[in-house]
Amino acid sequence: MAKMAMTVVLLVVCTMAVYVNGFDSPSGFPVPSYYVMGDAFHDAGNNNFIKTKVPMANYKPYGMTYFKKPNGRFSDGRIFSDLLAVIMKLPQAAPSLSNVTIDQKGTCINFASGGSAILPASSVAMGAPNAFTFDQQVTQYEGFAVDVIYEYGVDQALLILNDAIYQLNLGTIDLLAYFTKPNYAATVGPLNTFLDSLAAEYLRMVERLYSQGARKVVVFGIGPISKTPLGRFLSSKMIPDAGIKWCAAIDSAVRQLNGKLSNMVKRLNADSGLDQMHASLQLVYADVYGAVTDITRNPTKYGNFDICFRYQMF
Repeated sequence: MAKMAMTVVLLVVCTMAVYVNGFDSPSGFPVPSYYVMGDAFHDAGNNNFIKTKVPMANYKPYGMTYFKKPNGRFSDGRIFSDLLAVIMKLPQAAPSLSNVTIDQKGTCINFASGGSAILPASSVAMGAPNAFTFDQQVTQYEGFAVDVIYEYGVDQALLILNDAIYQLNLGTIDLLAYFTKPNYAATVGPLNTFLDSLAAEYLRMVERLYSQGARKVVVFGIGPISKTPLGRFLSSKMIPDAGIKWCAAIDSAVRQLNGKLSNMVKRLNADSGLDQMHASLQLVYADVYGAVTDITRNPTKYGNFDICFRYQMF
């Protein structure tokens, strides 16, 4: 299922690339650079450099299918960003907390961290207080952008930063915190208020990225949490009726937040004329929820494949 969902999202990102103005990059593809921000779905090993009070993927079976050893990815093989880099003829995005070179800063960097959330308090509530937050990921990118400008000069750096693809995917941890930690939910208020705060913070991060050169942004929606291994595990520990209600409630919240993110994308795109506030900004909303749902309901449309989800100690 994950492989099929990746295929759908790959098409979205390739569509995004059509808008790039043909930067003459060594890759031969009109995308000179690629920056990833997100949570465990996109972490390429940053948590290996944090080590304490964060989720870790440095043990088997992680990494065993493709890399033949654990490497910090929360997958047995490659993750979204690895596959997208292949499509764009770019190298794998290096973890931002590793010893990255200036060439990597101007080509492919992955800032994602398992346990990261839109709001830092959500990570704390989920027991990952040291996860590299959305704010920290953007802050580090801002520093890297300055380094790129210093190294290549303003004109060349702007070509790199303006024509880069920026991939954003956060929010799952926030909703898990709200629906599994009652004390946290009581602190942040009613669901509608909480979702509004998530959307507002997301917009603030996009604005900061824009101010530092981001112009091609792919906003990944959140997939149905009830269908993830963790979601299935959590609901399985509840009495049947409670588990069904919990799945329905958290997926409803996912759809509501996705709607807010999709509307944000539409608003910013409508304000991207050359004489407007977000001049030249182009965003694409990647409907991960819709892709996963369609694959789940109509698997034969995507070919024959078997899948097994497990959530257990190895």
